[in-house]
Amino acid sequence: MQGKVDICGIATSQLQVLGQEETRDLLIRSRAGDRSARDKLIEGNLRLVLSVIQRFDKRGESPDDLFQVGCIGLMKAIMNFDPDKQVKFSTYGVPIAYVFRGTEWRIHMARKNRPSSYWTDEVIREVLGQFIQEKGRIPNTKDLGRNGLPAQRIFPIRYGISAGDWLKAAYGPSVPSWQDRKEKYTQMFIEEYNRLQATSGEDYDERRGKGVIRWRALLRYYPVKNWCDLLSILEQPKYYRQKEEEPKTTFTTEIIFV
Repeated sequence: MQGKVDICGIATSQLQVLGQEETRDLLIRSRAGDRSARDKLIEGNLRLVLSVIQRFDKRGESPDDLFQVGCIGLMKAIMNFDPDKQVKFSTYGVPIAYVFRGTEWRIHMARKNRPSSYWTDEVIREVLGQFIQEKGRIPNTKDLGRNGLPAQRIFPIRYGISAGDWLKAAYGPSVPSWQDRKEKYTQMFIEEYNRLQATSGEDYDERRGKGVIRWRALLRYYPVKNWCDLLSILEQPKYYRQKEEEPKTTFTTEIIFV
């Protein structure tokens, strides 16, 4: 990782190096709550992170991932370091970043080999909650088995249902399935059609309530092409327009006596 290497979008050859006195001053300011001093400390010690993650570069992990975790270790070292002690920050920071990285590695390997008994309901909900917080979305079945989440096989063992059904029950469907949409729109149409007692597709569309789908929207879910066939496949009654009664003719008989 020596020389000009880009990690996480950073040209490592251009990283600055802080002197001992400048580092001490920034540490004091950082402990006092100066965020700019903390940021400068982080930027000025990224080479320290590189020296630590070199010890893990033979394990086949992504350099970017190693660098990010090393930076977290660096931030922990900055938070906990006491500048009043006669110890160089680099001397303190290397073991902290190294131990943090080693802990993450052990956690990663343990997650890959966790037995089904490990995945209690509490643990499952905790790791899924962490995923939602980090990713900003509900996990799907493709996420399971990765990112520290339980594998799909865990859910039938733990809950007796598939992983997809469990996620749907716990969080609701993030995207309704084709079948769900078909059932929803069909029920909506049937209720509105019978309420209106519509005599034609045009009559239905003209008088349907706000937010109710047009009748032609159902054609994508059923193998029919017209209004009458749709009513037939849905087994709905047909309503007919009542014929207007012809006006009655009134006859008046006038009797004239002569």
